Amino acid sequence: MIKNKREHKRAALIYFPQWQGSGLTRELQIGAQTLFDYFHEGSPLRVPLSDEPLDTKYNISGYHPLLTQLKSAEDLLYKNQPEKLVLIAGDCASEIAPIDYLNSRYDGQLTVIWLDAHADLNTPESSPSGHFHGMPLRLLLDGGFDGVPLRTSMRVKSQQVILAGLRDPDAPEQVYIIQNSISVLNGMLGWKQKLLDLVAEKISTYVYIHLDLDVLDPASFPCVKCPTPAGFDSKELNACLNQILDNYCVVGMALTETTARTQEELEPIKDILDTYKRYIDGAYAN
Repeated sequence: MIKNKREHKRAALIYFPQWQGSGLTRELQIGAQTLFDYFHEGSPLRVPLSDEPLDTKYNISGYHPLLTQLKSAEDLLYKNQPEKLVLIAGDCASEIAPIDYLNSRYDGQLTVIWLDAHADLNTPESSPSGHFHGMPLRLLLDGGFDGVPLRTSMRVKSQQVILAGLRDPDAPEQVYIIQNSISVLNGMLGWKQKLLDLVAEKISTYVYIHLDLDVLDPASFPCVKCPTPAGFDSKELNACLNQILDNYCVVGMALTETTARTQEELEPIKDILDTYKRYIDGAYAN
């Protein structure tokens, strides 16, 4: 990984409370609002939600509102051209436009750290549920799905991706990981140093951090859409985030998939949220 010193600069705050990728419940819209209330300051960039019916097409539940919102997010990013951003969002499929935008802006020199209990590598054909939040990383890697009019502007290459905290992959996702030699951090023992070592091995100049909060141990932070046993300790994860922020040029960070309804429910991850706040304020020089 090449360090790239940059001037202190605020990150654009993107608010995208998309929920349709997770099924028929608005839990993630409420959770995104709770997160946003913690961060709300200045003039955030808001991705509007569609009120189109939750139809199923190409085996993607909620296809048309998701397609409309993806286009709205793309338009918002390309109009405003942020150099750095923080995404406060509902479901993981909200990541498609920000990562695609930054990968294109930085000409493919982007390492994507995918902190998630799930791989999000399904296709419409392989998905057991048809929920789009289980497909975004696969769409980013493949650039599109066969027969589906969803496309990214620039494919993310498999060597750009690190999967960390993965505990519940589907069988087709496991096959895809092996076939494409995607870097995966297995197990919880010594995970922090292993992740930092994997980041150091990458040659990309810039870093994007996707954080699905179900990567955390649900025993300490249960307010997530898809809780998965075991997981990272929040304080150790926060220390890891700070080491990455101190040493690499992070151009984007995201928080997704919480169902928290109150600020009190966010208390177990306050250290992480404050790190994101500092990043928004330009506290990190890289």
